[in-house]
Amino acid sequence: SARHAGASVLVLHHGKIVFERYESPATAATATHTHSGTKGFWGPVIAAMIEDGLVASLDERASVTLPEWKDDSRKRAITLRQLLELNAGLAQDIVALQGDARSTLAPDLYAHAITLPVVTEPGQRFVYGPSCYYVLGEIMKRKLAPQKKTPLDDLQARILKPIGVETGKWVHDQSGNPHIPNGAWMTARNWARFGQFMLQEGAWEGKQLVSRELMR
Repeated sequence: SARHAGASVLVLHHGKIVFERYESPATAATATHTHSGTKGFWGPVIAAMIEDGLVASLDERASVTLPEWKDDSRKRAITLRQLLELNAGLAQDIVALQGDARSTLAPDLYAHAITLPVVTEPGQRFVYGPSCYYVLGEIMKRKLAPQKKTPLDDLQARILKPIGVETGKWVHDQSGNPHIPNGAWMTARNWARFGQFMLQEGAWEGKQLVSRELMR
């Protein structure tokens, strides 16, 4: 890890820290950019939104929330599951969507992502990139708007705060939207704590915070 400029190595066993090491100047209090590890938060958030009655199922069509997609035969078929699994068939547009310091980034990443064309049939091909998760961001944003909450607010209220996890800074776009595929900064201990929540399939200290079936 140190040879590759890693900040820390932390090992949990049965929920207890059994090994922890930091490379200077990083310490246990240092929040590190998790980059695409951020994607790991949103499956559980969608699961929680299903439990909370905001989403019908993982196979709900995105066009239920995005009426702009209803007149496009391929976009109309895309489901939330396909967005989460990165096989929705959307173009990626790395120049306008990828990263946090690129001068060419769209000012509203969510709004830009939903305009992208479908380039392969939904559900047929895995393509790694940011577009599907920014579309999810727009869907979550619209569903949570009546509660005056952002996707990040829901993540924190529904999952992170109940398990005692704090984020460091979180990258936002020029319009104030939290970066969904890559925005989180976390300490190693907090990142590991979230990993333990995932390992326990949504359970924490005897309470099922998110449905075990949906987490699976």
